[in-house]
Amino acid sequence: MAGTLGGCNTGSMSGWSGTLHVSAAEKSTNAPQAPAQQSTMVWKGTGHGTTYNIVIDDSKNTQTMWSQDLPFSHSEVLSAKPGDLYQIVVSGKGDAAVGCEISYNGQVVASQPVNNSSAQCIWNVPPN
Repeated sequence: MAGTLGGCNTGSMSGWSGTLHVSAAEKSTNAPQAPAQQSTMVWKGTGHGTTYNIVIDDSKNTQTMWSQDLPFSHSEVLSAKPGDLYQIVVSGKGDAAVGCEISYNGQVVASQPVNNSSAQCIWNVPPN
């Protein structure tokens, strides 16, 4: 740190004021890295009826939505990276018939047809 002594600044870190400028060196790599592209991820509960719950895992957080009517849709804008895992679990109530689907950037990446009282779709993002 560099500065001018004076006022409350006695030269120790416990008392200084001013403008802080931070600079950091970028990590050097041999190949340029493309910026992560964000796209829309859509999780769908398909079929008919009402659910006990729908659980969505977006690779960072798990969300539980209780007692949802089908069809159901939830979307987020995110950057899917190789190795990330995304899933939806749909648990039907009573005579509900459920399925599921995950799409990323407009392309279906995982699906299960409507034929049970529960469905699980998982997408593990493949390496580039």
